[in-house]
Amino acid sequence: MNKTSQDNLWSFRRAKKDSRIQKFFLICLIMAGSISIFRFADWWFRAEHVGNIFLFFLLSLILWYGMLRLIIIWINYLGIKRPVKTNAPAGLNVAIFTTSSPGEPLSMFEKTLEACSKITYPHTTYLLDDTKDPRFREVAEKYGAIWLGLVGIPGAKAGKINAALTKTSEDFILVLDPDHIPFPNFLDEVLGFF
Repeated sequence: MNKTSQDNLWSFRRAKKDSRIQKFFLICLIMAGSISIFRFADWWFRAEHVGNIFLFFLLSLILWYGMLRLIIIWINYLGIKRPVKTNAPAGLNVAIFTTSSPGEPLSMFEKTLEACSKITYPHTTYLLDDTKDPRFREVAEKYGAIWLGLVGIPGAKAGKINAALTKTSEDFILVLDPDHIPFPNFLDEVLGFF
């Protein structure tokens, strides 16, 4: 990977529209997969493979349920399109939650909270902290995030999020893992779909 490609990883870009050639190859792959499944079905349902009718029925039900789901997924791929951008309405109350636990490196939170501070849509960032380390509070305050000390809450990450929901009042909540680095336009891109 050259230097230009590496730099592009950190800039926002929209997905390309799929081409007719890509659709053609996808249809070919779906057809090949379907033919393979039908040939397998021809082999599977032979009378010599049935030793115990109950077990054969049970195993067939499980196997062919999975096969049917696989075919449906393939067909769904044909309908995938890049969504039309829908602008985020102004004035929504949005919160961003990220959780910290003992043993996680502070430097990771520096990057995440800095990226959250650069998000352009008005929001409030919360650090749900379980570390008992005052440096986490300092990092939160450095990047304009609200620090919530949630030590000893049962349920790990989900428990902290549930506890924070009782202490906040925003209408929309974005939960980021501490190693996620959102683009500045993240909320502008996704809020319109809600």
